[in-house]
Amino acid sequence: MMRLIITSQGKSFKYFLSAILALTIGFSLSPASLFAKSDWVEDERERINESETQNTVSQPALDNSGKPVLQGSASMTGSTPSRTNRPLTTLDLAKIEFNVNRFLQSAQTNVVVPPAAFRGWLEKTHPQYLSASAQFSNDAVVEVKGQWDDSSKTLRSLGIRHQVIKAKQLRDIPLNGTYVLVINCAGTVPKESLQAIRNFVIQGGYLLSTDWSLDNMLAKAFPGYVVWNGGKTPGTVVDATVLDHDPILLAGTNLQRSTWKLDKESQMVRVLKPNLVRVLAVSQRLSPIDPNNNINLEGTTPQTGVLAVEFAFGRGRILHLVGHFDNNSPSFRQNLIPDPTPEGISLRQIIATNFVIAGLMSHKK
Repeated sequence: MMRLIITSQGKSFKYFLSAILALTIGFSLSPASLFAKSDWVEDERERINESETQNTVSQPALDNSGKPVLQGSASMTGSTPSRTNRPLTTLDLAKIEFNVNRFLQSAQTNVVVPPAAFRGWLEKTHPQYLSASAQFSNDAVVEVKGQWDDSSKTLRSLGIRHQVIKAKQLRDIPLNGTYVLVINCAGTVPKESLQAIRNFVIQGGYLLSTDWSLDNMLAKAFPGYVVWNGGKTPGTVVDATVLDHDPILLAGTNLQRSTWKLDKESQMVRVLKPNLVRVLAVSQRLSPIDPNNNINLEGTTPQTGVLAVEFAFGRGRILHLVGHFDNNSPSFRQNLIPDPTPEGISLRQIIATNFVIAGLMSHKK
């Protein structure tokens, strides 16, 4: 039997051999089996299966007044078995890159989705909201205008009434009649308004923040939950694996794997309280460049390639997206979506819209 010997001076050759081996393995397998052969991917598949087993319900959970509530967070509903994030080897990286490339090549991109498609999805998924929508005034949803994200474009397409304000107005505007507060990237709100945002959530409000709002607002108003880990994403479409198929936040889709549009230099997330913060979706493409790979982490929450997190605070809830709620299309192609799902709108828009509707319906009279 032939034996291959690699000397100590052959470190670079060892990396080359690993990459060749990964490609050799990959080309001999089908796309489906490719995805199953990576240990890292298999861990995520087991995590998904465990989450589905614990979270399978026929209807969303209701509170004592019959209103829907989100699952998980403080009670750790849907938590998964403990595991340690082992460092990714060169072979792991080669497998992940190959698998992700195959998946992204098969995914739809840059599809024109007119506002009527958004409204059609909302009508199909949330008939109860449409029946009650007349009771919500414009200030039930308040969007804080941002420099980079424009959530109002998506809200208009959905037909959800809302009020748009400038960041400086947060110091003076009352939020007594507001149920959902959307803070767009870059989230540069006045320091004096951080306590008002905190009080809004404590009293039962729903806060949706996007991208750079993580470091500029979220980590300051709610310290100790999630922070920017210093990592920045490329401006591209990446893969997205759903880890927690919450019946409310993932209403209107049964996807376990999809795509996710990121803008250039989106802020990567580190979860500081994994027992309270749920990671809803992660990206394998982002995992190798995530600074969290350099941290020895143990717990139930994946820490690399995080795309969306959700947690409870006081009587309210917070959802943060890595990326935007906007279509993320060029200004000359307003209805173009780079990362559509079979439902038409993107996964990030599905999660964010369901969160907005849940916030409104939690205050339904």
